[in-house]
Amino acid sequence: MKRALVSTLLLAITCLSLSAQPLPEELTLEQAARLALERNLEYQGVLKEVDIALARQRQAQALAQPRLEARLSWVHLPEVPALRVPPIGLRLPNPANPQSPLQLNVPVPELQLAKADARRATLTFSVPLYTSGRLENAIRAASLGVLASDEATRGKASDVVLQVTQAYLQAVLAQRVEQVHQQALEVVQAHLQQAEALYRQGLVAQYDVLRAQAELATQQKRLTDARNGRELALSALLNLLNLPQGEAPRLSTPLREVSFPLSYEQSVQAALESSAELRALRLKAQAQQVLARAAAAEARPQLLFSVNVETLTRDLSAIEPHASLTLGMRWNLFDAGYARAAAQ
Repeated sequence: MKRALVSTLLLAITCLSLSAQPLPEELTLEQAARLALERNLEYQGVLKEVDIALARQRQAQALAQPRLEARLSWVHLPEVPALRVPPIGLRLPNPANPQSPLQLNVPVPELQLAKADARRATLTFSVPLYTSGRLENAIRAASLGVLASDEATRGKASDVVLQVTQAYLQAVLAQRVEQVHQQALEVVQAHLQQAEALYRQGLVAQYDVLRAQAELATQQKRLTDARNGRELALSALLNLLNLPQGEAPRLSTPLREVSFPLSYEQSVQAALESSAELRALRLKAQAQQVLARAAAAEARPQLLFSVNVETLTRDLSAIEPHASLTLGMRWNLFDAGYARAAAQ
């Protein structure tokens, strides 16, 4: 709940900071694409995914490195362990009566094996020697995850630029259509004025004036529709750029004809070969396969080397070592199918 609230606040602050930036007076297509990448929240979220993938890679690499661990603990024994020996019976000669030796029981004092309270400090140095491919596959999967995140970022950037390019050119086209309808309206108005002048001179019939008036009304409606289309196109562009609605900047990149030499089949093939989304999916699939091998390695032997150094304020045990050198092997013989399920 707290994380969701913090994320919402950060998103609101980001939106406010972006909306507070001044609106450019003139906007080219290149500037629009750059603004979209800077302000698009989905693209910024994909960039965060790259940071997460890098952190996972560092985490996986750290698992294969030597570790130094310190532990501090306080130990209290409610019942102190002790070594109790029954009294030792001795038979001594009796000078007064040799037939009846003296019987003597010698008590043995109790030997405490530990104190009731003790503080323990342990320093452990460990190195994974062999993990049956678990760590190697985990590192490989994390590296593939970083590559997949990079490709996903490129794919998202391409999508954002494509959307902005389409919206920008649509807005430029809508402005051009409005200009054409404005010029057509001026022509129709001039034609109406000419028809009225000729009608007053008796050179044309009233029908010609009425037809010119109808053409003027039709053109005025077309111009209104063109203005609405231009406003909608600009509004869509401003939404993609995360800019405030209001006075729109002047779009300075004109429409121009561009030749496209590729055929439809060649275009499809080029799109499949250059698609960052497909490369990201392939890398993710490879990462999942490597993770499956890492999970399957959990059921195979693991070899660990460790050195322990321990200090006690009081002896906790008379037989517990204070320093040890361990070469241990762990083999998960039965885990109720957990490793196999994780691999699948």
